[in-house]
This record gives sequence, structure tokens and C-alpha cells, in this order.
Amino acid sequence: MGPGLAEEFPALRSLDALPHNLPVQLTSFIGREREQGEVKGSLSNLAHSVWHDGKLDEAQVMLDDLVGTAADLSGQERLMALWTLALIARDRNDYAVARQYCREALAIGRASNELRYTSHLLETFAWLDAREYPRRAALLLGAAETLRERINYPLPRSHQGDYDRPAEAIIGALGEEGFKAAKAEGRALRLEDAVQMVMDQEEHRPEITGGR
Repeated sequence: MGPGLAEEFPALRSLDALPHNLPVQLTSFIGREREQGEVKGSLSNLAHSVWHDGKLDEAQVMLDDLVGTAADLSGQERLMALWTLALIARDRNDYAVARQYCREALAIGRASNELRYTSHLLETFAWLDAREYPRRAALLLGAAETLRERINYPLPRSHQGDYDRPAEAIIGALGEEGFKAAKAEGRALRLEDAVQMVMDQEEHRPEITGGR
């Protein structure tokens, strides 16, 4: 011990408040809400890519956590997450759940004027309708086609199946000419009317159709 130093020292006063004398660590999230939103938005896009790779369970877990806890998600980020959840449910043949997610996403899309997502959602709903409600599905494909032309947003190649699969089922129910006629009628619909068909919560009885 050095000369002149006391053998014992009084306790630091700061220890009365904290069990140590280290600087208080502020949480890394304080004041960084924008950065948090960007990270969560990236996660919704990543989950969509994971779904596209066929990893439904992994994408589901990512999105359940994101949608369930992220109240600060932007409209577009939440829309992407809900649409992907609808696609996951669709691929699991859980069409009732897929419709629920589609309607919630479409409400956000219309409120925020996200027309690109609106076109995707109309096509997703056409897929869900194609076997039980083929005429309505054809109307929705026609409306989505018109919307894409209007906003100059062609159907991405990665989502070509979102048109081809329902179209094939509709043709099987209505025949080629029936499909063309119904789709042409859908092309002439106002977007608001097409959206209303999707937002209508009432599930009608399956349509009785003739074959080809």
C-alpha cells in the first residue's frame, strides 16, 4: 500500500442507486424508430422471398412475429406481410384464412393507393375463387389486367402463375369463350367495383356452371 493512503475507502455514493459505477447504457432503440421501421420492412420483403423459395413454415414464423408485434410497420410493409401470409395460406389450401388476409391487405392498399399491390391482391383472390366462383374469378383477372395496363406495371415473371393457374381452372369451368367474355366484362369494371367484390364478406353458394 502506498504511503499516506487509507486502508479502507467509503463506498461510492452512486452505488446507492446502481450496483456498479458504469455509465448507464441507453437502449439502442430509443430515438431510432425510423431505422426500426426500415429493418421490419426489409424483413417483410425477406419473408416474401423465403415464401417464394417454398419455405412456408419459415416464412410463416417470420411474418407472425412481425405482424403480431410491429405496430409501427408502415402501410406498405404491413401490406406486403399480409399478402405473403395470404399466399402461404393459399399454398396450404386454407382458402378461408387466405381470403381474410387478402381483404385486410386490400383495405390497406386502397387506403394508401398502393395500386401495384392491389393488382396482385385481385389476382390472388381470383386464384382463391377460381374453382368455386369461376365467373367472379374471371372478372377479377380482367380488372387486374386493366389496372396493370393503367399503371404500366406488367405482371412480374415470378408471379406469372398467379394468372395462369386461376385462368386454367376458370377455362375448365366456363370454357374458353366463357372465360374471355367474363374477363372482358371484368376489364370494363371500375376498380372500386372490383375491390368491392373482394371486400364483400358474404360467401355465396358455389356457382353452377356448364362445362366447355
